[in-house]
Amino acid sequence: MKIKVMKNYLFCLFAFIHCTANCQNVTLLKATSQHWAGGVAGHHGNNYLISIESSDTTIAPDTIWIGQDFYKIRYVPGDTVTRKINKSIKTVTYNLYAGESYNDMRRYYYHGDTVKNGARRPTKNYTGAAAVSYRYKHKQYLIIVKSFQVLPGLNYP
Repeated sequence: MKIKVMKNYLFCLFAFIHCTANCQNVTLLKATSQHWAGGVAGHHGNNYLISIESSDTTIAPDTIWIGQDFYKIRYVPGDTVTRKINKSIKTVTYNLYAGESYNDMRRYYYHGDTVKNGARRPTKNYTGAAAVSYRYKHKQYLIIVKSFQVLPGLNYP
């Protein structure tokens, strides 16, 4: 009986150690979308903001997936807007921006046939409004955004 209890204890201990060594603890803080229109006639689009927080500063988000479109995330050294480290609570917050714009006036001009070469796909299928892929310990992971909070639209003159 004592051996069985000891085995269960050791199993729980190793499971806890494995989880604490490999869990990233990544949290989705907010996800917003905002439609815009204006500027030059026929221009409109959407702006997206996805904020995530992690207790591990080695996590590196690399791509935002919205529908079938993808947006590469680029970091500028010293940028404290996109990547902000809070040393007092030992977390890193990423504010990830993406946007799409359209020009309705283009439909009146002939640009020839364009072919997309090999559409890129996420590492695994996801259901939701968007996904953020990130690397952790040389593996790819996804954070799923179930829906965006829609902000009031912007109309530019």
